Amino acid sequence: MELKKHLSFFLTFALAIAFAILTYKLYKYQIWDSTAYLSNANYFLTGNGYFEILRAPLLPIMLTGFISFGLENFVPPIFIFLFLLSTYFLGSELFGKKTGFFAALIAAAVQIFTIWSPRILSDVPAATFATIALIFVNRAIKDTKNLYIFGFFASLAFLTRYPAGIILPIGLLYYFSRKKSVIFKEKETYLSAVAFAALPAIWFLWTWKNFGSPFVSMQQGITTIATLASKEPITFYAATFHSTFGLLAFPAILALLAGFLALKKDNKLWLIYMWIFFTYIALSIISHKEERYAMLIVPAVSILIASMAFKSKFKKALVVVLIIFVALSFNAGYREIQKIKTGDVCNENIIAAAKYVSGAGNVISSYYPIISYYGNVTGVAFQSDKSWLSGLIKLKNITYVLASDNGDAPEWAKDKSYFEKQNYLAFEKEFKGPCQTIWAFRVIPAS
Repeated sequence: MELKKHLSFFLTFALAIAFAILTYKLYKYQIWDSTAYLSNANYFLTGNGYFEILRAPLLPIMLTGFISFGLENFVPPIFIFLFLLSTYFLGSELFGKKTGFFAALIAAAVQIFTIWSPRILSDVPAATFATIALIFVNRAIKDTKNLYIFGFFASLAFLTRYPAGIILPIGLLYYFSRKKSVIFKEKETYLSAVAFAALPAIWFLWTWKNFGSPFVSMQQGITTIATLASKEPITFYAATFHSTFGLLAFPAILALLAGFLALKKDNKLWLIYMWIFFTYIALSIISHKEERYAMLIVPAVSILIASMAFKSKFKKALVVVLIIFVALSFNAGYREIQKIKTGDVCNENIIAAAKYVSGAGNVISSYYPIISYYGNVTGVAFQSDKSWLSGLIKLKNITYVLASDNGDAPEWAKDKSYFEKQNYLAFEKEFKGPCQTIWAFRVIPAS
């Protein structure tokens, strides 16, 4: 009887462990954003190397404890495990243990989670901390002391990925709506805000000391996003809902409609809808959008699908249908992963070029974070104006220029002949690949 009582938890635990093990080192190479986080971790360790101040600090800080021992690839499985368990616990506390298990199962099968969770990225950790925060805000309805823990985990979500800070107002709004109390009447509410602000305050003080402004990280992020060529429409996440959730998009839409009709009967559903709605708004107003950024609402949508299935009078049939959808979604995700792994060959000549200039100091490249990580150098981006090249080389004490016919560089930097004409550069080696060609030019020291 004791085993049956905790069966849902044990099944979720087994699911989380299995998924974490199966996805360990699933991809051969690190992608752009992953190498940026890893390079930031190396900077926090050594004070040297490539550093992107625009990124939230917590993931790189956590990585420092692993990268020192070459164990950084253990970080994604750890957060996969925590993500699925936190989805289970929130779903279980809101709607029952069976709902919690099926919510975790559905979340594991969601397309963006299956594809992106094995990467060293901030999306899954931020969503995990946000989900844990909401577990404690729900518990705070019975015991207000849980608001402290809510504020703490909300700050972890914010420091992992800045837009995830939206979970603080979502949690507090839900808390006030359930307690029907006057805002900030209870001292615990104030202290939850203090718990939220404490860790970011340390980060702001550090950036103030080292970069001259407490908010330089967020300012740089906003500036960088504003200058990106890709500015997706505000309807991006609605338009890509089908590809974000894959085959589970259909049951998700049905659950959203069914849940909306049930809002008056079950006030716990308000937490799910506020989570989805306000996060959607927050993500949509940011000009640069990617499907994986919607990871923040994957636990919410998964819990909603599971809860609506178990609330239905046709729940046995719906559970069977859901299991079929989950199986098909896992299969679709697996096929997408195989395509991505086949495309890993595109990174091979970039990494070969990085190793060629290994330890060479400062290097200008179209793939500067990847070059930084794999070459143990400080990568520098090309500037938009080609007349700045010689000045940038002197200013940054550049030793190599790794130009390419592709990558993040202005059009002039994709022309090999331009670099061949510069008398302060000497061509050394070409790295051909199926997706781009890279040319290594050594900087000739001034006589």
